Amino acid sequence: MRAAIQAALHYPESARMAGISGRTRVAFQYRDGAVSGETVVVSSGVALLDRAALAAVRDADYPRPEPAFAGKTLTEQLWVNFNLDDHE
Repeated sequence: MRAAIQAALHYPESARMAGISGRTRVAFQYRDGAVSGETVVVSSGVALLDRAALAAVRDADYPRPEPAFAGKTLTEQLWVNFNLDDHE
């Protein structure tokens, strides 16, 4: 899931140009390849990054769950990283 979210992440251009980096901890529910209830658990301290992290959670292309988890709602938390070195 982390890879799917990082792949969907769009680093805000204004933050990138200003040299702003950070990380946001997000929580969400995952069920059958879809997410809901995304929220910020630990802010990066920059609202622009936090909003981008939530958008990445919503926009990510998630893999289908393993058969053992089909039909079950999982509560997830993970860090979304904004690293200037990872973007041109």
